[in-house]
Parts: sequence; structure tokens; C-alpha cells
Amino acid sequence: MNRCEISVSITDIEYNIRNIQHSFGYNRKLIAIVKSNAYGHDIIKFSEILQKNSVDQLAVNDYPEAFALRKNGITLPILIMNYSGPEDWSNTYCETLEFSISTNEQVELLDNKFRLTPINIHLKLETGMNRTGIYKIESIKRIIELHHLGIINIVGVYSHFASVRNSSLIIKQVDAFKGVLKILKKSGIFVNKIHLESSQSLLTLPIFSFCNYYRVGVLLYGYFPPSFSSSSINIKPILSISSFIFRLKKIYKGEIVGYNESYVADSDKVIATVPIGFADGIPRGLSNIGKVIIQDSLCSIIGSICMNYFMVDVSHIKNIITFAKVIIVGASNNNQLTFDDHANNLNTINSDLMVNINSSIPRVFS
Repeated sequence: MNRCEISVSITDIEYNIRNIQHSFGYNRKLIAIVKSNAYGHDIIKFSEILQKNSVDQLAVNDYPEAFALRKNGITLPILIMNYSGPEDWSNTYCETLEFSISTNEQVELLDNKFRLTPINIHLKLETGMNRTGIYKIESIKRIIELHHLGIINIVGVYSHFASVRNSSLIIKQVDAFKGVLKILKKSGIFVNKIHLESSQSLLTLPIFSFCNYYRVGVLLYGYFPPSFSSSSINIKPILSISSFIFRLKKIYKGEIVGYNESYVADSDKVIATVPIGFADGIPRGLSNIGKVIIQDSLCSIIGSICMNYFMVDVSHIKNIITFAKVIIVGASNNNQLTFDDHANNLNTINSDLMVNINSSIPRVFS
């Protein structure tokens, strides 16, 4: 019996893809962000479904993720968004991949006249977020030279909005982005893939007609970005997490539950032990504040969440039984718990919790 079951709905994935394309497509192409193991959902299985459902391109974190996709038969174009270096640019499948060039130092490493085939790159521009991106005009000029020398092939240009609510910063970033596009055009370089928008800006800002691609991450998985509780677009959470009760015990007023006396019973209780814990991705911060669903009732997590266990107060449930299902993320007939619910308790964001689900637990797609 599996201690933890993680289920992913193929129907809901396809529902989200359709609604995203209908809402933001406008004859533009979708780059699906599947970095960090597809936000914890299983990058291989998730990408297989995207490939079958007319998604145009994938974006991953690093070369190992791209390698895994190619090795498992994914043929869609793949952009590696994080840092890459010479060892990645000459590795297996490299000629079929697209690499983000986002630092001035990377530009210097690109200058290798002995490379047999050009590297396909997306030029990541620093336009105001101050995280990554090329910002020196000398580096941009050198990239143009390397393109004309056949050492690299500029297939894409992109950037990222720092804020979708600061109108003056948005204008500044768009102007900086367009400025580089003009420089490239004057140099005789016509870029195939131009993308500036991601989930937050797609939900907030007008469509930028000069962009022929758009990036979508968290929306694909059925969640909105931070500070967006709803929108005109309909999406469904695609993943559920459940376990079961394997031990029931009556305790008495004054008894402790778990480590360090973090919970002391204020009355007689019936407690259930669940055989998963923070090693499986149940955040320890939910100790004494988190909720789960058992037999269609919301139940409180009590005591400190352990590495492989947590305990729940089930005193209010009549006829409670061992092996009853425990829903951590998902829905019953009358209740639902989402990553947002748990994230709100922890003062964090939904994707922070998604990516920390233990990757060794199989995701069952159905």
C-alpha cells in the first residue's frame, strides 16, 4: 500500500491548455514552463501530454531537464532558461536545444571559433528586474557579431516584467526591450521568437502585438500567480495528494502529541497518525495550523509534523476508521484544500509548495 498517492488529472490539464490558448493565443505560440520537474508534477509525463495537445514549445530550468525530455521522446523545441556553459553547449542533443544567454560573462564564453555547429540562443535582456539578463550594449553588439560569424544563431529574444502594477516601470521595460529589437533588425537579424509576457502580465496587461510567443507557468497547473485570486480565465488544479490513517488512539487532557510539547491536549481527544511527513513534502510549518480532509470533514494537524508522520485531531468524526483516506490537497464532496490554502497559512506562494513534493513519490496520471 502506498503511503502517499499523488494523482494528476489529464482531463484538467487539457482543460487548462484549451482555456489558456483561447484567452491569450491570438495566433501566437505558447511556451509551456515545465522547469523544476514541471512545478513538481513530473516533467516527463506532463510534457508528453503537452506535446499531444498542440503546445508549441517547452522551457526548462537546466540541461539535465532538457536531456531527460529528449531521452524520453519529447521532440518539441526546448528552451533552457537558467545558466548554461560550454559543457552544456557541446553535450548530447545540444543541437536540438535553445539556450538562454543572460549574462555578459556567457557572451565571452560563446566566442569559440572552433565550434562545428552554431548554438541556438534566446537573448535574455535586462530591462528592469535586476535578476538576470544582458545589459551591456557591448555584449549585445558582440552577440550580433557572433551571429553573423555563424558561431551562434539568435532564435529568440525575451525578458521578464518586474511588476505588473507599476505602469512607469512597465513602459520603461517595454521601451528597453523594443530598443534592442530595433538594433537587431538594423543589423539584419530577424528574430523568430519574441516573448515578454508570462502568467502575471497575461492576466493584467494588454496583449503586446510585437510578441509572437508567450510564456505560461503556474496557470497550466491550475493556479494563479501570487495576489491573483481569480480571473476571467477558468482553470482547474490538476494535482491531488492523499494518504491514510494507519493508527488511531484516544488521549486524555494534558497529554502531549509529537515532539517538543508543541501540542498539549486541552481535553480528551482521538488522534490519527498519517504515515507521511516533511520528507515527503508536507511543510513542517503546517504544524498545529494546517488542515486535512478526512471522511468529508476538515481536521486539524496537531503537534509538530515529523519527517515521516503527522498527527490529526479526529475527535469530531463519528465512526472514524483506520485506513480512512486523508486528503492533503484535493477535494471531497463538500470540502476542498488547495496549495493556496496551505500557502496562505505559511505566508508563501503555491509554487513553493508544489516544487517541494518529494520527486520519488510516483505521480499517477489518469
